[in-house]
Amino acid sequence: MNTLSRKPSTRLVVISSNLPSEQLLANAVQPNCGLIVYDYENTTPDSLLNQIQSTLNNSSVDSIAFIDHGEPGEFCLTKNTDVSQEALDKAETGVADFFSGVSQLVAEDGRVDLLACNLYASPDGKKLVKNLEALTNTNFAASDNLTGKNGDWNLESDDVDLMAIYFEPKLLQPWASKYHAQRGGNDE
Repeated sequence: MNTLSRKPSTRLVVISSNLPSEQLLANAVQPNCGLIVYDYENTTPDSLLNQIQSTLNNSSVDSIAFIDHGEPGEFCLTKNTDVSQEALDKAETGVADFFSGVSQLVAEDGRVDLLACNLYASPDGKKLVKNLEALTNTNFAASDNLTGKNGDWNLESDDVDLMAIYFEPKLLQPWASKYHAQRGGNDE
């Protein structure tokens, strides 16, 4: 899979190929947002950070949104790297270094948005977000319920309306329809 990049003005959206029909989702990203669609199977945290730094030309943006699957207390980053409190605590996973690097690309008073279903729905998820913030001195926002199709487009931890800042609502409809069909009409 080839990666796709588009230079940002004030925000960057980072979409994993682990999502179904990720190109339809990428098509719905607002034109004022930078865009990276990366290969979930073959990307490492280091290579993803390098791609983000290159796309941003080492300048900062108001927010960076990561989009992939999640569950209470954990979300997918790459095939070999899930982000959880356990992974954050283990230096060899590279999770702490990855988010420390990402935070250097977020403007002061900016935010990292984690678009992963239910990440913030458990004490472990709340602890993970709190510890990412403490590690990076950067605000992180996450969802405590389904995000996207048959969910909402809000990050409840910080009351962030994702539609207002990242997506064109009409352009999301084809992705939501295809996602629903790929899951056999079942979103659980």
